[in-house]
Amino acid sequence: MPDGPEDGTVIPRFGGQVASYIWGGKERNVLRCLSRTQLCSKLVNWRGHLAQEHLELIDGSGLSHLPEIMFKRLDWPLISAFVERWQPDTNTFHMPFGEITIMLHDVYHILRLRVDGSMVSTTPSTDAVRDACSVTMDMTADKLNEKCGTKTIWQGSGVLTERIFGRTLEAQRPFSVHCIAYMWLVLGGSLFLDKSGNRTHPSFLHELVVEGLPINEYSWGLATLAYLYRQLGTTSRNGTDSIAGCLTLLQAWIYKYFPCFRPQQGTLTREFNIPRAST
Repeated sequence: MPDGPEDGTVIPRFGGQVASYIWGGKERNVLRCLSRTQLCSKLVNWRGHLAQEHLELIDGSGLSHLPEIMFKRLDWPLISAFVERWQPDTNTFHMPFGEITIMLHDVYHILRLRVDGSMVSTTPSTDAVRDACSVTMDMTADKLNEKCGTKTIWQGSGVLTERIFGRTLEAQRPFSVHCIAYMWLVLGGSLFLDKSGNRTHPSFLHELVVEGLPINEYSWGLATLAYLYRQLGTTSRNGTDSIAGCLTLLQAWIYKYFPCFRPQQGTLTREFNIPRAST
C-alpha cells in the first residue's frame, strides 16, 4: 500500500524501519552478511582427524555436521532485499502476496536440528560463564584478562577464537575438553554468529559445562530461530549496515520457497535424511 500501513497501531515500529526509509525515497546500501567460513573450515579439518570412537561421541551431539553445511558464499543483495521486508512486530516478511516467515519445521529440514527438548538458557550469570571458560581453557580469571597481542583474551563480546583453539583443540587436553571446546566453536561459528568478528561468546558453555545435560537434549533449532528473528529485527532498522545470525538458514529458506533465486537447481539437496542446506 502507498506510504506504508494506514493504521500505525498495527505495526508501531514501522517509522524506524528500513521499509519506511525506502518509502521516503531513500536507499540503504547492501548489508554486510557476516560468516565464519575460516572457522568452519578449521573445525571440519579437526573433525576429520578424529579416531572413530571420538568421532561417534562428537556426532552424537547432533551438531557436528553444521560447519560442513554452512554456505561459503552468501548472497548479500538477496538477503538485504528480504531484510527490507521484515517486520519485527509480526516476525514475518511482508510480501506483495501476504506474510511469510521461517518456521521450526524449516529449521529442522534445512539444518537438521532438534526443535524440541530442553530450553537453551538466555541469561547465564557472568561468573558462571567465566568459571566454565576458565576450566575449559585451563586459564585463571586473571589470565583471561591478559592481552594477546593488542587484544584482551576475554571481553564482553567473547573470547578470542584463536586462543580457544590454541588452549583446547590444538593442545594436549582430555578429549572431554576437546569435545566441549569443539561444540562451543560450532555453536558460535554456525548458529549464533555475532558481530564480534574474531571472538566467540562463551555463553554456550552454560549448557556444555554448568548444566551438565547431554548437548543433544537441547532444542538448538528453537534457539537458532529465535536468535535469527532477533537479528532480523535489529537489522531491519534503517541505521544498520550488517547482519549476523545463521544466514545459511535464511538463504537456504529463500531458495526453498523462492526457487527463482537459486543460482542452480542443485543448491538444496532433496535427500530426506540429509540437511537441505547441504550442497
